[in-house]
Amino acid sequence: MADQNERSFQRQPTIFLNRKKGVGPKRRKSLRYHREVGLGFKTPRETEKAFQKQPTIFVNRKSGGKKKLRLSRNVGLGFKTPREAIEGSYIDKKCPFTGNVSIRGRILTGVVQKMKMQRTIVIRRDYLHYIRKYNRFEKRHRNMSVHLSPCFRYWFYNLFYRK
Repeated sequence: MADQNERSFQRQPTIFLNRKKGVGPKRRKSLRYHREVGLGFKTPRETEKAFQKQPTIFVNRKSGGKKKLRLSRNVGLGFKTPREAIEGSYIDKKCPFTGNVSIRGRILTGVVQKMKMQRTIVIRRDYLHYIRKYNRFEKRHRNMSVHLSPCFRYWFYNLFYRK
């Protein structure tokens, strides 16, 4: 008898259980990455108040040509430009592929520890420190805050190269 009551309760339309705010038709998903502005130009959907654009690209062109409006470059040192940097719509002035940053002398390795900041992660660098008295090494580590461009795919505990 208890099973029938539970089943009949589950079949009832839920009014308050698992109901989100807002009554009416389903809301459309907001475009997370970009929106169309016109002339085939896509702008990123950001939280910043200023208009996001690359400083080397002129957005207010008069002719509607088919030329792409995105700057991406080869940074060298054996790094291939990610497809997201070429085709994506994000704006990041600190990205080595789309911004104005040199990576020479700034490449370090580490393991991703935290991803709670916006476009910034915390990496852990492990190293050995020699103690002469005992003729031994001890393990030490440093946490570093590192800028992470949106063109990279990353997960926790991945080995990461700082740029």
